Amino acid sequence: FPFSGVMLFAISFVAILNSLGHMGDAPKMKLTRVFRNLVPRARHLHHLATAIYKEFERTYVPQEQRHSSKKTAFCYSATIQAPRNKEETLQKSDVELLCFSLIIIQSWINPLKNLSHLITNRHIHVLSNRLLEKLRDLEEGIQVTHPHEGSRRNFHLFRSFEVILPADGSVMKVPGLLACFRKDAHRVATYLNLVTFRRFA
Repeated sequence: FPFSGVMLFAISFVAILNSLGHMGDAPKMKLTRVFRNLVPRARHLHHLATAIYKEFERTYVPQEQRHSSKKTAFCYSATIQAPRNKEETLQKSDVELLCFSLIIIQSWINPLKNLSHLITNRHIHVLSNRLLEKLRDLEEGIQVTHPHEGSRRNFHLFRSFEVILPADGSVMKVPGLLACFRKDAHRVATYLNLVTFRRFA
């Protein structure tokens, strides 16, 4: 994953955030509401990811295989050079954390769209569609903090990042994918919570 692209995005984001100091009270209040809404959205996404993971496991994975299905040797999103522990996260600026949050979110859009093709259970299918809807909702929330169309083009640098799902249609490989998404949803919630705390605590 090209870190130079992340830095380019961060530099662009800095310019936009610096310009916020010259905005009127009404735009500032709107932006405050946007930031405060990001954390509940991210937490809801994580809770929904946990719910669909448990429902999928209960429906498709035999009891004796459930422990092994939770083991994920490698998450494809691990190639994103985002902070992975408290110390690394605290060292990142708000701009970087927002940048990484959006990259992680956008990297999951196509995998979650493709996931619905592997699921025949109606209830889980509905949950997976809702998960994608909430993912896009969170994506839009972060993009609102980056309103200038010219700079917004930098967001699309990362849309080509995707994962290939099992070609044989096997659902047994999906628990690992869902476990990775749940972990990433938690990471994004952590990043956004820190950004909001720094700005409004």
